[in-house]
Amino acid sequence: MPAGDAAEVDYRVSDAERERVVARLRACHAEGRLTFEEFEERVEEAYGARSVSSLNRALRELPAVPDAGPAVRRRRRRRLRLGGWWLRVNGICIAVWAATSVGGVSYFWPMWVLLGTTIPLVAAGRHTHHPLATTGPPPPIPDPSETMEDQPSKQVVTTVLFVDIVESTERAATVGDAAWNTLVDAYQRVVQSDLSACGGHEVFTKGDEVVAAFPTAAGAVQCGRSIRDHARELDLEVRIGVHAGEVEQQGRAMRGLAMHIGQRVCASATPGELLVSSTVRDLLVGSGLRFRDAGEYELKGLSGGWRLYALADE
Repeated sequence: MPAGDAAEVDYRVSDAERERVVARLRACHAEGRLTFEEFEERVEEAYGARSVSSLNRALRELPAVPDAGPAVRRRRRRRLRLGGWWLRVNGICIAVWAATSVGGVSYFWPMWVLLGTTIPLVAAGRHTHHPLATTGPPPPIPDPSETMEDQPSKQVVTTVLFVDIVESTERAATVGDAAWNTLVDAYQRVVQSDLSACGGHEVFTKGDEVVAAFPTAAGAVQCGRSIRDHARELDLEVRIGVHAGEVEQQGRAMRGLAMHIGQRVCASATPGELLVSSTVRDLLVGSGLRFRDAGEYELKGLSGGWRLYALADE
């Protein structure tokens, strides 16, 4: 086979290559480049890929991992320049000392020059090595949740809250970027305050969508209601979905079918509506929170009909 054709071979991929692509998708999801739904769909594509071309399609429209090579080479060149400068300066000082010392014995003043010039040389050497400067294949891209939390994954039961601003694009176009950004900043401060007051923690945000987890279903519903009411004070309308189930948690990151269901429940809500799954409704029997039957829905990607319930406001 001609050497020029080697790059065109569409060979079968390994499990390690799939995991590297999935890790890259996680990073892009954490950066807000992919919605939760897009992230899950592309992960399925990556794990189902059999060839390089099909695996690479999972990374379409996403930036490549930044190449650290140029920065490493610049640091190395800087250290070499510093090394040459160190030799010249100290060589001249020692030569002057040797030429002017009486009988070859005098106070060795170049020691102070040596000390002052060695400090920046040592500091530059600390940053010369970079993991990508080694030869061989690049290491797997780290999972952001592992990097920040350094915790093993585990299965937990939690309640997830999805909140999405209604018609945000149209509103931004109407008021302009500056006014919209100010409004979103105020909204995000409200969301963080309500999450803290209700005992939840943010899992991630993407664009206008906020996803949070709660130890109790009541906390999630009360938080959703509070966010909705505060958003209305800002002249914003939101839709809200709540579901409870088992998820895979790694640090603060969560994934699994329960996350899919929570997002689909949120997408089914009308502006200003807070919908919960039947699981959440059953958990809150006797809690004082009242719900009305919102009907049966078909949730995208999920089989069968799903009975959803809307929070009945006092």
